[in-house]
Amino acid sequence: MESKTILNDIIDLNEKLNLYKYGIPDNGNLIENPTDEDFYLKYKLLAPEEFEKYKMGVCWDYVTYIAYYFKKNFPFIFFKTFFHMIDDNENCPSHTFFLFYLNNYTYWFESSWKQERGVFEFDHESDAIDHIIDKLKIDYEDFPSYLVEYNALDKSLVHKSCTEFMDYMINISKSITNNNNN
Repeated sequence: MESKTILNDIIDLNEKLNLYKYGIPDNGNLIENPTDEDFYLKYKLLAPEEFEKYKMGVCWDYVTYIAYYFKKNFPFIFFKTFFHMIDDNENCPSHTFFLFYLNNYTYWFESSWKQERGVFEFDHESDAIDHIIDKLKIDYEDFPSYLVEYNALDKSLVHKSCTEFMDYMINISKSITNNNNN
């Protein structure tokens, strides 16, 4: 398959997902614009099939679905998934994001963060990550942040609560930090 055709197919997927809503399915009820309380009490990471069914989720669900879709439809394209959290000692805002690699470029595929949705090309992975983190930290420059590469296709993550998912990512971050300090 020609690279231009592949990229067009990926852009089509992005446009489809851009129509999905940001929110939390809770026992069949769709909660758009969830409050922090909704997120902490009602959220469970969706399986890709659930995400397709509800056409709604948060960034964690979008990235899981995108990774699933790429593995199924573009198995020859290398990708990575990342979790970024800002430790503001209160809400700990986070974002997951998806990067893929094609023709010696890095692409950021974004659908859940509505102001930033699209497929963006970068010369290097580090350029993409720096760009994304700069946008995420706009209101949080004075707080530490953590970036973790993780496997969005890890089936053990499905149906984890917000707290369970965050704890999982924090533990990965601590593990990486501890291993780098040895």
